[in-house]
Amino acid sequence: MEDENVEYDEALRKLYTSNIFEKIIDKETYLYREGAAYVYQYYLEEQAYLTDNADILHTQGKNYILDSIGGYRKNHP
Repeated sequence: MEDENVEYDEALRKLYTSNIFEKIIDKETYLYREGAAYVYQYYLEEQAYLTDNADILHTQGKNYILDSIGGYRKNHP
């Protein structure tokens, strides 16, 4: 996360607390097979989506948010 000027420990915290981490450790998504650059781009897209839709998403439950992210990823491969 050099482009964000984030320290290593902070970068790990951001990764471990993101939705993408759950997908990395999920053997059914195969995301663990992808390279770091791909996973980082996926992370950035997820964060941008959440930021752009924060006013809607913060009022919804976890399942709505995860479904919204899943729908976005399906339509933006």
